[in-house]
Amino acid sequence: MHVTLVDRAFATLLCVLGLYVVVAGVEYGLWVRGVPGPGFFPVLAGAMMFILSGVNLSRSFGLAGAATDLSGIVVSGRTMSAILGVVAALVAFIWLSPYLGMTLAGFLLIFAIGFLTQPEELRDRAFFVKLTAVSFGTIIVCNVLFRIALGVPVLVGPFGI
Repeated sequence: MHVTLVDRAFATLLCVLGLYVVVAGVEYGLWVRGVPGPGFFPVLAGAMMFILSGVNLSRSFGLAGAATDLSGIVVSGRTMSAILGVVAALVAFIWLSPYLGMTLAGFLLIFAIGFLTQPEELRDRAFFVKLTAVSFGTIIVCNVLFRIALGVPVLVGPFGI
């Protein structure tokens, strides 16, 4: 598959996702009693996603400045498999979070993305130890920051985490 086609498809999907996030964020409310409401940051993030993806999409057609010619570059099957695997891992994370909790589902997501993006010939025992440590450490830091420091309600699974 050519890079230009992948770039256009991905930019289009991100534009649609950005619009969805904006619409959903507006429904939460942008302002509550003079301060940013729960929808303020999602609307901001969705708008930025839509605008930047739109610029990327227009550049792929040569409409927004000089775009790099990527028409001769082909994405390998291994790279496409990794991309689709990461997308599947994100979907699984969203689906599993209510059942396993954010902590366990997040650990599995980070581990899966690390596994899928590492070339097979480099997946030795040390890699799995490092990947497990990084996945666990990231989840601990996120829990401390969001759950404890900021008091953000997080989905809790059957193990209380």
